[in-house]
Amino acid sequence: MPGVIFKQGTVAGSRIGFAIHELFARYSQALDMGLGEELVSNVFAPDGIFHDPSLCLVGHEELKKGLTTHDSHARTSQHWPNNIVITDVSGNTVKTHSYVIVFNTKGGAPTMGTYHDTLVKTNGKWLIQKREVWRPGEVKKDPRCPTDLNALEP
Repeated sequence: MPGVIFKQGTVAGSRIGFAIHELFARYSQALDMGLGEELVSNVFAPDGIFHDPSLCLVGHEELKKGLTTHDSHARTSQHWPNNIVITDVSGNTVKTHSYVIVFNTKGGAPTMGTYHDTLVKTNGKWLIQKREVWRPGEVKKDPRCPTDLNALEP
């Protein structure tokens, strides 16, 4: 169902939209505070994938280690996702596109980017199955994450 997914103002649309907004908040706060266990138990699916220009992480162990010890994250920045749009729904799977601004808490210019997510509903809770991040910068290649991140945005 590409395009408009829910009729504006419906209970179903409001519930899913709120749940997804809350998931993005859990992600940002856990990432910014270096809470690896929260990331793997309440944010990412067990076989979740995170792919941004600097790294490709697959599964809970890599996600926990990579997202809470990576130089540009743990306790030094604030991720502010916004303009979250549901682009597709199929059963318990939702695709979203959103903007993100990352503020460095030690000063410096903010970084902008976009999230391209596949979310899954598991045991009544929305989790990130795959997060692909576009942001300025050189892209490291990893065969486990084959998406060309530079092609995500026009």
